[in-house]
Amino acid sequence: MPRKGTGAPQGDKSMNDNIFEPGASKSNSGGHGKKILFIVLAAIVEDCGYTSVWDIFSDELGYIFNLPSFPILNLASFFSSLRAGYSFTEASALKQVAAATVPILFIHGSEDNFVQTEMIYRVYEACSSEKEMLVVDGAGHGNSYLKDPVIYFDTVYSFIQKHI
Repeated sequence: MPRKGTGAPQGDKSMNDNIFEPGASKSNSGGHGKKILFIVLAAIVEDCGYTSVWDIFSDELGYIFNLPSFPILNLASFFSSLRAGYSFTEASALKQVAAATVPILFIHGSEDNFVQTEMIYRVYEACSSEKEMLVVDGAGHGNSYLKDPVIYFDTVYSFIQKHI
């Protein structure tokens, strides 16, 4: 189904009226010599994602450094609010996927010791859009494609083909 480009400046009627197929892109100078690129996002493939910055930092503090999250994360999150404008609890993939409107394929290794495998189930459940999940048995962090390349790439290509 065609999707209408929505990111064009109000005065640029020609770009507002263009219809793009999912995954297509179009560029325009915008009349001011600045190049504007319009991309229609058709689907997302997410591999080894975590639930929130707080969760991943807390987990890594304990796993790598054997340290509790309090008071380190509380202080770091406070300074993040001051410097970056958001706290670690606000940087949440759970909140973002709850608002998703495009299909998402979630991939994770069952033996991931960097981003705990249980996080994929929480993110998947929070996702409000069409979704699929692949957990590759025996794969560590970022190694799902190495552990079982056939199932990994068959799943990714099949997912992409459905949505472009």
